[in-house]
Amino acid sequence: MGDLNAKVGEEKDSDIVGKHGLGTRNERGEQWVQWCKQNNQVISNTWFQNHPRRKWTWKSPGDHVRNQIDYITIYLVGSRTCSSSGCIRAKDGTTIMEKEKILERWSQYIEELFEDDRKGKPSISKSIDGPKILKSEVRAAMHKMKKNKAAGPDGITVEQLTALDEFGIDKVTEIMNQIYDSGEIPEDMEKSIFIALPKKPGAIDCELHRTIGLMSYMTKILLRILMKRARNKIRPEIGPEQCGFMQDTGTRNAIFIIRMLAERALEVQKDLYICYIDYTKAFDKVKHEQLFDILEKLDLDGKDLRVIRNLYWEQSACIRIGNDFSQYKMIQRGVRQGCVFSPDLFNIYSETIMRELEELEGLIVGGRNSTNMRYADDTAIIATSEEKLQALLDKVVEESRKMGLSINIKKTESMVISKSKIHPRSPYLRLIYEK
Repeated sequence: MGDLNAKVGEEKDSDIVGKHGLGTRNERGEQWVQWCKQNNQVISNTWFQNHPRRKWTWKSPGDHVRNQIDYITIYLVGSRTCSSSGCIRAKDGTTIMEKEKILERWSQYIEELFEDDRKGKPSISKSIDGPKILKSEVRAAMHKMKKNKAAGPDGITVEQLTALDEFGIDKVTEIMNQIYDSGEIPEDMEKSIFIALPKKPGAIDCELHRTIGLMSYMTKILLRILMKRARNKIRPEIGPEQCGFMQDTGTRNAIFIIRMLAERALEVQKDLYICYIDYTKAFDKVKHEQLFDILEKLDLDGKDLRVIRNLYWEQSACIRIGNDFSQYKMIQRGVRQGCVFSPDLFNIYSETIMRELEELEGLIVGGRNSTNMRYADDTAIIATSEEKLQALLDKVVEESRKMGLSINIKKTESMVISKSKIHPRSPYLRLIYEK
């Protein structure tokens, strides 16, 4: 930080001076910029957009002249020398720089992440029928689409579809009904493109990237219509403990309920034991066969089930790095990324696990046995003793394993809430996995 009587101006200069300075650079400003370059300093208050009145730091007597002459510089410790698109770590630990090999590594990672011993398409036991897709459903689905978003594999944007007005709605409705009646899905609608975004700066491991899925807008329209039809049949099956992706609930509801449960426990002189469970890539490990079994038990129309089945059994994806694409690989498990239907599908899938806790004791309040609170895959199990909490955890691990989900031991934590003056230790819990 310095008061240097230097004016660096509003022109960007390499990575040292941003474009949000003020005025024109003077001689002292040039000297200051050169010093910053030599000492690896960044003039930070030139990199953020502000109103001009927030930029000037000096004014002349009478307020005739205003200048920015005070600066805050930050030492540039280091920037990402290679990003997810520039280099990646191979399985043997070596760093890959060649674009072709980077694409091969990502293709290998996608194949391993979504690989499963899934069998062929399951048969549908109920009659294949269902109401035709209406223009009003297509119009409502298109209206819900967010604008200025990237296109999927077919290159069609939502702006192109909406620009066609009623003619476009008529044609999209016709295509949707052809798919719905036949169950046959065009190849472009089965594909997704993944874009890898690093979870933290400098990440070069595939596991430290978050993949964002781009799918065809035609697929999104179809899935939104199916979601609207199925939601009234799926959501009543989801317990009140689930606060994720549910109407009029959120994290605040879950936090409030846990606080209230803690207060009730302390009022009756009981300690409250809580284990916060973190799953490893839960959305990517949903088993398609078990998900389909759950959906088939609901009162969904046969044509709806057939379209959902075909979309999941025939989907494939590639990774895009810059303007280059890897080979397409089959997606054999996990709910579809970027799909509005996926949250409901995951919630009904995870509900199967949590229903198995009903026979175990958690915290009884007003005659109701409370064993867990959830926000999507983030789960808290609760009990009034360490032994009861361990029993709940063992059951969660057992049932999760049956459903293909695994618990992240490093991020799973426990705590105890107590009135005791002696600070209670955190519960010692065991996570047992069969090899």
